[in-house]
Amino acid sequence: MKEGKIKQTVIIFCVAVTVFFMVTVVMRMLTKNILINRMGMDNLFTRFIFYGDDEVMSLDTAEGETNTARMRIDWQEFYPFEAKPGEAAESTEAVQEEGNRSAGAVRRLEQKADMIRHGIERYTSNHLAGYSSLVKMSNAYEKLIGWNIAALEEYNGVVEFSDGHLMVYSAQMNVNSSAEALIRFYESCQQKEIDFLYVQAPYKICKYEDTDVSGIIDFSNQNADALLEGAENGGVPCLDLREEFHKTGMPHHDLFYRTDHHWTTETALQAAAAVADRLNQEFGFSIDLSLYGEEAFEKKVYEDWFLGSSGKKITLARTEPDDISLFYPRRETSLTYKMPELGIDTTGDFSVTYDMSQIEEKDLYRLDPYGAYNHSGGALVQIHNEGAADGRKVLFIGDSYLNSVFPFMSLGIEYTDMLDLRDFSGSVESYINQTEPDIVVILYNPTSIETVKESGHTGTFDFR
Repeated sequence: MKEGKIKQTVIIFCVAVTVFFMVTVVMRMLTKNILINRMGMDNLFTRFIFYGDDEVMSLDTAEGETNTARMRIDWQEFYPFEAKPGEAAESTEAVQEEGNRSAGAVRRLEQKADMIRHGIERYTSNHLAGYSSLVKMSNAYEKLIGWNIAALEEYNGVVEFSDGHLMVYSAQMNVNSSAEALIRFYESCQQKEIDFLYVQAPYKICKYEDTDVSGIIDFSNQNADALLEGAENGGVPCLDLREEFHKTGMPHHDLFYRTDHHWTTETALQAAAAVADRLNQEFGFSIDLSLYGEEAFEKKVYEDWFLGSSGKKITLARTEPDDISLFYPRRETSLTYKMPELGIDTTGDFSVTYDMSQIEEKDLYRLDPYGAYNHSGGALVQIHNEGAADGRKVLFIGDSYLNSVFPFMSLGIEYTDMLDLRDFSGSVESYINQTEPDIVVILYNPTSIETVKESGHTGTFDFR
């Protein structure tokens, strides 16, 4: 009897706690989305609702929302997928158009489902009462007891190395489909007499220096090695920046931000110089390499200004912010910068490539200073450098690592375009046919290597 009452009391307590959390989630959701976002209310009531959790909304933004609204563009309308010879069942324009509409509808539905799922996850975690404080306390406790273990692919699988750099491990994968897709794309460009270069960016874990984890726990380098081997066996010209940086003797981790997985501005500038040199040596470009020396720039350092994605996860209880820099060419520049998703079509100096709203204010949890580079990137970015006047056109395809490299590349090339295939829903082949670049340059870090999907058109190695 007594045991039954204890169980009943425990059950009632658990239900009460669950109901309390549900009520706080709903209350905070309504307060944030209606009172704050729509009605612009910032008063004692709204502050009381989020009392003790000043970073709740900041963390929410850091997990995927941005301060700038992006237009949703169905890129298939502008760059449709074309039927291949022999595909009789899909060769008619009507069928093709219907297929494009269906694919677009499916993609929009998938995006909506992802947004709903992501929203539910945010509101049942970040918006719990005391969430911010609980996360800090949890990380402070883990730091106190020396807990530094993370499972592969775990959401908060951040591991701190002895030098303070935060790492997230990558699982081993079969890269055959990615290598085959790369080879097919290369051959397609060759048929159009378009040059081609695949650039392998490094990941934070070094296969030469981090031998205690590389190939044992983390397989980012092994995945990259396998992809390069397959691509080179298929004749694809490749540039391995891991080897280029290793030759310099610079400690590998110093190429990256301590709290983030991205490389620093200084490293991005070196990467741009290496790519420009390869374009000169093998593809007939005449880019002035002095454009990429640090002495050619004025450097503005923002000290303790950047808390990267890994740093945000473990909070300031276990790490400290990074410095981050913006570079401004000393030479006069005139760039026409276009990003349709943000409605940007402007001409100015190099500063037009920066989204200053991400960095002009210090807000470690809400803002993303790395997102200042190239306005965080997008499906399509185009730059026309009026000062280059060489008539050359380069199509870059890449991930977020390219965001800090792409603007630098535009300093030595008249026309530079960038596609991010995670967002670009149109046909890469159609884009190439319409824009006719002189060369296609792909730059990916090892974590962007993935198995090619049979359906949909948002994979990093879907070059159709």
